[in-house]
Amino acid sequence: TRERADTKRQISYLFAPDLDYNLVMIQTHVYPNSGRGDSLLHIEYAQDVTTALWYPSSWRYTSYFPQGDIRLTADAHTVDVEFNPETESSDFLIDFPAGTMVSDSRPGSSGYNGRFGDSVYIVMPDGTKRTVGDEERFLSYEELLRRNRQLDNRANAWRRLSWIIFGNLLAVLLFGTAFSLWTWLQKTQERRGTAF
Repeated sequence: TRERADTKRQISYLFAPDLDYNLVMIQTHVYPNSGRGDSLLHIEYAQDVTTALWYPSSWRYTSYFPQGDIRLTADAHTVDVEFNPETESSDFLIDFPAGTMVSDSRPGSSGYNGRFGDSVYIVMPDGTKRTVGDEERFLSYEELLRRNRQLDNRANAWRRLSWIIFGNLLAVLLFGTAFSLWTWLQKTQERRGTAF
């Protein structure tokens, strides 16, 4: 068990001696008034018949709202296992389809600061990556698209307003310059004794 005062949570790890001390459970308890809920990761193992190595065969992640209701449950299982294969770095670059929410924990990824899940984005229909804020992580894809359209509409409105303000300032500047030039020419002509 380890406590993290900075994130107001306590994390407990359970290792199984009969499975060569593999990790079988991670439980995160969040302190009251932190605005977050607890979570639990439970891992099942199988033993490879050729190598006798244990590998995760299935796992279930459950997170809870602060009130205790289930927020999210994700079940996964291993489809295929290969031990110590030859790999290249390009093998780990995944082209996610539109609608996929990605949590990128690699150092150097946008938003990464050393804690899991800090760089989260969703792949938009055009293939772009839209950053997902903490308060948006449990919204549906449709809700994120709707929010994105609302943000785009606001940005477009500000862009139009900026161009209107810029256009008016430019018109005032041009009018002021033309008026100043006309006034200067009038005064110059009057000094010479001829009217313009």
